[in-house]
Amino acid sequence: MASCLQAVLGLWAAAVVAWDLRRRRLPNVLTLGAAGVAAGWLLAAGATPGGASVGEAVAGGLLALALTLPTWLAGAMGGGDVKLAFALGLLVGVRLLLPVLLLASVLAGVWAAGVLLGRRLGRRRSSAQRREVPFGAAMAFSFLLLWAGGAAAYGGLA
Repeated sequence: MASCLQAVLGLWAAAVVAWDLRRRRLPNVLTLGAAGVAAGWLLAAGATPGGASVGEAVAGGLLALALTLPTWLAGAMGGGDVKLAFALGLLVGVRLLLPVLLLASVLAGVWAAGVLLGRRLGRRRSSAQRREVPFGAAMAFSFLLLWAGGAAAYGGLA
């Protein structure tokens, strides 16, 4: 069961990365769908797939909203990114959420620096690619890296 779950979560995260990089939008089926599955898992199992308690998972979801909603309200983040952060909070719990978001912020900063460097070198991109950093892709990739890297030490996924 665990290896099947790992495969499903890995495929989901890869789909989020691919979709966000290509379209700069995250569909509800990938964000709210994941939140619904995570909530269902919590109700059925009484813990996240990595063993975080229901309270830790709910705290992770609420912390994700507290950290991302102001950025969305300011127009600096898409709604799909907020919904994805909420789903990740429910999925990994509060202890792993902060490392995921921190790593995602670093990756997004590297992406933005690359875009700025590309501009200085005269490379052209589409208008969406010039002004939008795919933060959802950075969050999903960070989730994959921390999960694959033994994030169970953080109380997240095993």
